[in-house]
Amino acid sequence: MFRLLFALLFACNPQKTVEPQTPEPPAITYPWDECSNELQHHACNFEAITTDGLEELYQYYQRPIVLDLSTMWCGYCQVAGREAQLIQDQYSDKGLVYITVLIENFEGMPPTVEDLEGWKLNMGVDDAPVWGASRDLINLTDPSLGWDVTGWPTFYFIDEDMVVQGLLRGYSHQRILEGIEFITKEDTGSNP
Repeated sequence: MFRLLFALLFACNPQKTVEPQTPEPPAITYPWDECSNELQHHACNFEAITTDGLEELYQYYQRPIVLDLSTMWCGYCQVAGREAQLIQDQYSDKGLVYITVLIENFEGMPPTVEDLEGWKLNMGVDDAPVWGASRDLINLTDPSLGWDVTGWPTFYFIDEDMVVQGLLRGYSHQRILEGIEFITKEDTGSNP
């Protein structure tokens, strides 16, 4: 009888279940305390809109980066945009990421998600990142507050340690490849 009473008591009493806990991934730490977008300094992080939400530069830490700061209305920016996917694919074995950051749309305004989708479609971009930002990303006097852009397009070459290794103002296919070869350790003897 005691066993029956004991069984009934516990059978009617809901058992507390413990959900398995998924450990949070460890926070990524970066081995530098300060940033500046000047040559030979660690690039400063920033966020920009994408067709999938927000992304940030530091998510590509430990990969070489071409950072292409462009506008949608600039003819040479469009030429560079058509090459972005091809160049990223050409250096895929090196882990290169080619990020196009559009600062203005055709009306001179910060681009919308629809603008980014149109750019990707028109430029033949599959998985090379295309981001949208505004002129707030630019700062000509303080490289810790923004990027030094005095003309379109402007390219920054950032190595896998997030160090700015080169800068190219204006478009040159050959100079872009030289910058990539420099940051992927295929040194051609010239610094971009």
